[in-house]
Amino acid sequence: MRIVTCCSRSGSSFICQLLHHLGADFGSDEELVQADEWNSKGYFENKSVNTLNHELLFGPWSSPSIWIESMWPKNPLIRLRKISSLVLAPLVSKQSLIQKRGRKKADQIISISKELNNKIVKDPRFCYLMNSWQIHGSIDSVLFVLRHPWESASSMKRQTGLPLPLTYAGWKDSILNFWNIEHKYPVHIVDYNSLFQKDISSKAMEPLFKFLDIKFDHEKADNALSSTIDKKMRRYKGTEKKLPKSIKKLYEDLLNRAANQ
Repeated sequence: MRIVTCCSRSGSSFICQLLHHLGADFGSDEELVQADEWNSKGYFENKSVNTLNHELLFGPWSSPSIWIESMWPKNPLIRLRKISSLVLAPLVSKQSLIQKRGRKKADQIISISKELNNKIVKDPRFCYLMNSWQIHGSIDSVLFVLRHPWESASSMKRQTGLPLPLTYAGWKDSILNFWNIEHKYPVHIVDYNSLFQKDISSKAMEPLFKFLDIKFDHEKADNALSSTIDKKMRRYKGTEKKLPKSIKKLYEDLLNRAANQ
């Protein structure tokens, strides 16, 4: 099983479009979360994985159904329930609680890992759950999608209605939770923003080829990009935005890690 993860709203669905163009297998369409206004070309997320991950992350405090069947519907009651889950997250999603839930659901993790062997699975929740999956499951490699933090945080703000300082905090929290553990499998970083820079875009595709364990091919990379990129995706650019000091430092550290991988 190969995992794609990132902070929420970091462009992982676009990355999965590229992976799909390169031949990646995400399973049948019936198993995947349906497209909506936030991702018109689909999320490439397996419903069974998302359900289990939500239970591992939140326990009994948040129903998976309102997160799996529809991401951010316009229904105000469902939106309120979702935001309440996010507010409770620091209390119910501590690593000690996640590890406890992981032990209880070890058989489910093992079963899904076997079922999705040689498949690609994508879910931002994995940022918090890698320990449980590497202990009880089987992971071949991970692709971590890195996007400019202002772009991710701003997109989360538009989606949830939460203020920017809180969405920055969410970005930082998911990043730290993923990188503060020892990974026992290859981790490849793809810089989302570099894929839109004409002079280096195909070169920036290399981590996707490494993740899939296939030989890099400039022509295939160019074809995947040209058939997938939508100019509307760059309406919000964070290049010139001033970042909070701790966010900027963390982002620069990850860019350096990506450059040296």
